[in-house]
Amino acid sequence: MRCLDHHKFMSKETVTRVSSADFARNPQQYLTEVAAGGVVEITALNETFVLLSKEDFEGYKATVELLSDPENPNKNAKALAKSLAEIEAKPSPE
Repeated sequence: MRCLDHHKFMSKETVTRVSSADFARNPQQYLTEVAAGGVVEITALNETFVLLSKEDFEGYKATVELLSDPENPNKNAKALAKSLAEIEAKPSPE
């Protein structure tokens, strides 16, 4: 599992807000945005749903898992710091 790239999410990801009707008219447009690293919020049934890549979703799950383990918070902090350092060391795809 990889940790979520918090810097990417906080500084580079775009969030597009769209109604379910607009999404249904052109789903490929919004899937392309997600594939490029964006996030799409779809409003339907008086709720908001979030469409994001599986990689980002897995990153959120891994981050929550690391931060939720009360057994060894120091180990988790070190693992999270290591993951963030690895992400920072990767060249930007831009």
